[in-house]
Amino acid sequence: MRQAVPLRFGPGYLRLLLVAVAVLLWPNPAGAKVSYRISPTMRAGNLVSVGVEIRLKADAAGHVTLDLPDSYGGEKEHWRHLRNFAVVGARADAPDVHTRVLTARPGALITIRYDVVSAYAEDPNATDGNPYKGPIVRPTWFAALGETWLATPRGRDDEEVSFRWSGWPKDWHRVSSADPPHGTVAELAENTLLAGPGVRIVDRPITGGTLRVAFRGKLPVADASFADSVQNIVSAQRRWWGDQAGPYTVTLFELAPKPGSTSSGGTGRRRGFAMYATSDVDAGNLVRTIAHEHLHNWSPRRMGAMADGDEERLDYWASEGFTDFLTARTMAWAGLWTPQQFQGNLNTVLARLASSPARLAPNSRIRTDFWKDDAVGQLPYDRGMVFALLLDHRLRALGKGGLDPALKRMRDHWVHSPAGAKPMLRDNLIAALDQAGLDARPLIARYIEAGEPITLAPDLFGACAVVDNVMRPAFDPGFDRAQSRAKGIITGVDKRGKAYAAGLRDGMVRTGFVSGEEGNSSITLAYRVKDLDGRERVIEWKPEGASSIPMQQVRLTGDANACRQRFGGN
Repeated sequence: MRQAVPLRFGPGYLRLLLVAVAVLLWPNPAGAKVSYRISPTMRAGNLVSVGVEIRLKADAAGHVTLDLPDSYGGEKEHWRHLRNFAVVGARADAPDVHTRVLTARPGALITIRYDVVSAYAEDPNATDGNPYKGPIVRPTWFAALGETWLATPRGRDDEEVSFRWSGWPKDWHRVSSADPPHGTVAELAENTLLAGPGVRIVDRPITGGTLRVAFRGKLPVADASFADSVQNIVSAQRRWWGDQAGPYTVTLFELAPKPGSTSSGGTGRRRGFAMYATSDVDAGNLVRTIAHEHLHNWSPRRMGAMADGDEERLDYWASEGFTDFLTARTMAWAGLWTPQQFQGNLNTVLARLASSPARLAPNSRIRTDFWKDDAVGQLPYDRGMVFALLLDHRLRALGKGGLDPALKRMRDHWVHSPAGAKPMLRDNLIAALDQAGLDARPLIARYIEAGEPITLAPDLFGACAVVDNVMRPAFDPGFDRAQSRAKGIITGVDKRGKAYAAGLRDGMVRTGFVSGEEGNSSITLAYRVKDLDGRERVIEWKPEGASSIPMQQVRLTGDANACRQRFGGN
């Protein structure tokens, strides 16, 4: 008689079985051709990784090319944060480290599964800047940008996609800019996610939809006040453009404090944006960042395509600089900035540009040094904004109503162009200006490509304000900021400078930022510091260097109502 042998299944078989069961039990939402869901792996109550499952069908030839996350935000090889890659329903080949070629029966259902691990061993802090290193998978929270964790099927950006959270602890609050209603693969690839028991979510109505703002950590502004600011800005900018509807999601989390460092930043998403800040950052900077990032829904996303790879940096003067121009324009137009705030913002840009060590750099340097040199990284923002003001003045002199109508023509051309024939950003700008009777080619060659300084006309803002040519002391903080950030203590204080005269000394620890503007020597710089004997106090001084530099500054000459209208484009 033959003895029965018990079946024994190894962990690999069990994993395959669980995936197969998930394929059967996980319904594909109506209309979605590609489905994603993410679930947590917890250990002793702590999050250790995030599981991703993708369901899609092979094409008519039985193929799917899957692009793993690679380069984003100056960081590379995000695929290194993916583990345990597995495929059910197809053979997977890896021609390189960031590509998987799947082969199956034509139209076959394929399930892909992998785990996402953290790019950070600790919570991101002030010295990390924007957290682009990769996903943040911490014991009690999770945050990520789509470009750093998402594998996507090549050539299927416009296909409908569904996204859902699955199996997360009940006390973990979760938000994603890709939450329902469903969008496309491309929209999911540009999402922002934030989850954790400490996440706070505030809802607000906005023009054409609903706003969700998710917070984590200690921040320099109350949740409700910040949500109100986002609500006002999003609604106003949607009205200015006269289009866009649907939900909008903002995530904002605290960067861990680091002695001697203050940081804030953000990045635009398809249906939202992600923000990061230390708790001591100026709340006004957060509001300005909101306005800038929300405008990326149009500039450049609905105005022109960007080049691939490093080449896109050559047009940052248009994509980022023009967005800064529109930030000031729309904030003044909606009455969300006073004329004095508009003036202060522009004067800071003009002072920072005039004092920048990169002010004369050709545009080609932005391609090579954007992520390597802070001054070069700031250059396309400031140069592009001032160039937009130059174009605005030239168009007004031609009786064309300024730059605003040309930018809206760019949007209209983009929207009405076929999917496979969308214009490039620079080409679309030149064409829109040609239509208005202004040949921008020689201006771009002179002021953008060659880097020649731009001189704005005194009557740039009509009778509202005058652009003065002035001499100002060069911006000099009075100590070595780079070394201070690296060491975590104040270092390299110049004994001949105003910081030393005010009481700043080597060895102090900066515990908070009080006031000051980068590049603007006329604004008092103030830090909260821990003294050498351990006491805390505030030290303030004018960051004025020994030499003076020429620059332009705006002086108000009209009444507040006239200036609000003029600064708003009227």
